[in-house]
Amino acid sequence: MNNHQISRGNPSGRYNGLGIAKWLLLVIATIILLVLLPGVLTQPRILAYDDSVVYWATGRLNAQGQNPYDPALLLDLERAAGRPLKDALVMWNPPWVVALAMPLGLLPYPIARTFWFVLHFIALAWAFDRLAQLSPGPPSNRWLALLIGFTFQPILLALKVGQISPLILVSLVGVLTFFPTRPFLAGLFGSLLMVKPQLTYLFFILLLLWVWKRRRWSFLIGFGIALVGATVVAFIPNP
Repeated sequence: MNNHQISRGNPSGRYNGLGIAKWLLLVIATIILLVLLPGVLTQPRILAYDDSVVYWATGRLNAQGQNPYDPALLLDLERAAGRPLKDALVMWNPPWVVALAMPLGLLPYPIARTFWFVLHFIALAWAFDRLAQLSPGPPSNRWLALLIGFTFQPILLALKVGQISPLILVSLVGVLTFFPTRPFLAGLFGSLLMVKPQLTYLFFILLLLWVWKRRRWSFLIGFGIALVGATVVAFIPNP
């Protein structure tokens, strides 16, 4: 029996070819999306409001050793990014959040805006999927969770304008997922609650009681390492 007859009798080669074609199409679609996204996300006529520009400008100023909370400096950068602002957008988050903003500031704004959007999209998809796994129900609920999550209007608004608040949901889901078995990792996730502590302080009080009851002290170690580390990273280029 020759190779041609073997391949005809075994359809696995055909299935492998279809799998390669699907992955190739996915890669092409992803590249096209990444090429188109910067033009969509950075055009004021398409997106009138853009919160992510303040994180980009803040990160850039801090990386350059300048005051990341200076309205005049921020306004110059935000206008240079193409945002038609009369007054500067100022990042009112605590200094340790500057460490999250600095990688954005090292990139050209269109690339940084696209990265910010894709990062939040992937993080939210993970959070919705994990919530479905933590909830009772069949595996098909995972797709339902993604559908509900990405059609929830506040989520769509946060993605659209580049808000940082989706990271709070990711933090909560990470804590619920890893606290019972990997409390140190849960602590790393929990540190993201502090991007907006004025919104999460009540939950954090309950979380401390949970740590005390379960004796998961490594949670506090992970939390403290992440928070102190982020603060140090923010201060290194700009004491």
